[in-house]
Amino acid sequence: MKILAALLSNTVLIATICSWIAGQGSKVILLALRGKLTKERLTGGGGMPSGHTATVSGLATSIAMVEGLDSSVFSLALFFAILAVYDALGVRYVTGEQGRVLNRMQKAEKEKLLADGKENEPPEIIKFPESMGHTLPEVIVGMILGIAVSAAVTALLR
Repeated sequence: MKILAALLSNTVLIATICSWIAGQGSKVILLALRGKLTKERLTGGGGMPSGHTATVSGLATSIAMVEGLDSSVFSLALFFAILAVYDALGVRYVTGEQGRVLNRMQKAEKEKLLADGKENEPPEIIKFPESMGHTLPEVIVGMILGIAVSAAVTALLR
């Protein structure tokens, strides 16, 4: 029971969870409004806003407010956030772009086989994920959302 009480009184944890919920929740709402909400999009990465960025920005913000900008734990959270954002903009984004190209190549190959009358020999189709990383606007919106939600929740709980 003490563990649960400690978790429920942890301002940084609660503010970070709220930032994550805001980031992922707003993504689901935006996808639903555009008619693009699918099972794959619910469990996959990418999209507006960046939930990862909202979460790590919220974590760093709440730690800054609770522990101070001069704390070691804030430095850790800040660099963790920078690495997560770098990964979302870099490696994961490029991986999604590669998936998009591979999917187009597979589709073109299948269409070519069908046009050549070889419909009995279709290649095995592997659907590569196309939305894994984030664009700069998705990251910026995620960062603003994470900072704002975390700052508000931290201020309310302190």
